[in-house]
Amino acid sequence: MTAVKERPSAQDEIQAAERRNRSLTIGVIVLAILLVGGAAWMIYDQVTPPVDAEVMEVIDSYLESWEQKDEEAIRGLVTSGFVISTSTSRAPT
Repeated sequence: MTAVKERPSAQDEIQAAERRNRSLTIGVIVLAILLVGGAAWMIYDQVTPPVDAEVMEVIDSYLESWEQKDEEAIRGLVTSGFVISTSTSRAPT
């Protein structure tokens, strides 16, 4: 004898359709957010001017001098009013 499969009730079908709709809605929202985020990033990337090669050279020189702990080289790259502020990674008390 074969088992007869019962047809889902109307309530079960409605709940299944609601779950599918909820999943589709979430998927559409996620895709929309990704699309808007990607478009915003592309716009930002196009309107942000690239860093000038001369500026990058100064930054690279500063970082190299900092890593070498070359105080004189650093002083040659900054103005007289330059102030260094560092964190000790501790919360203020």
